[in-house]
Amino acid sequence: MRRWLKELFGARPSTGIAPAESAESARRGDRTREAFALHQSGRIADAEDRYRQILRAQPGNVDALYLLGEIANRSGRHERAIELIGKAIAANDSVAQFHHEIGAALRASGNLVGAERSFARALELAPDDLQSLTDLGDLQLAMGNAQAAEHTFR
Repeated sequence: MRRWLKELFGARPSTGIAPAESAESARRGDRTREAFALHQSGRIADAEDRYRQILRAQPGNVDALYLLGEIANRSGRHERAIELIGKAIAANDSVAQFHHEIGAALRASGNLVGAERSFARALELAPDDLQSLTDLGDLQLAMGNAQAAEHTFR
């Protein structure tokens, strides 16, 4: 499982937050876990609905933004994916998977230069990620830049 998802759905460490705030935070986490379980089980429409509910209550929820963007991207709504994942990245620029997924959406929408930048950022954040490495090199080859692709694949 992706590291950021493990952190999201893993054990809940003591936060030092007041009990009322901690309880609300736990409820939000439960809603996100429920939506993600729907997503993983293939109940995409239900998951989308839950992610939207989360975003109505908490518009800056990075996890819901990303996961709803991932669904949008994989269902061919690339511009919507770019918008949603872009908001997630604006809130947290340090998650390689966010950059990889927006790179895929940018590539699908025809923005190859933006896709190349996004894949490169994903690889910068997670140098051992073979998917980002492969996607970056393949994109560079498709763009006619064999020298950059050779450098990427080394």
